[in-house]
Amino acid sequence: AQWPLLAWPLLPTIAGLWWLFRRARLTQIGKRCDGCPELGAGGVCSGYARQAACVRSIESEIERALDLQLGGFAEPPATVESAGPTAASKNASLDRQRYQTGS
Repeated sequence: AQWPLLAWPLLPTIAGLWWLFRRARLTQIGKRCDGCPELGAGGVCSGYARQAACVRSIESEIERALDLQLGGFAEPPATVESAGPTAASKNASLDRQRYQTGS
């Protein structure tokens, strides 16, 4: 029954360390795209194109399974590299094929 008395001084220390970590992490995340040439361009940048394609794929699978519209995009949003199929869309197609075949 001694552990609550021993653990109590650690709580403010842990909370303080968490606050410092969170503040440093938010600063790092805020500067992630600084200097990127695609920052001002419309659409999804190439760094997030694969994630966006995967989210759209998951959304369409859920819509088909539940037979309802989730309110996503009628067409996928344009990517910065919108000329022809992108590597992200090719990877999403391969991921979808692997998922469907179970390999």
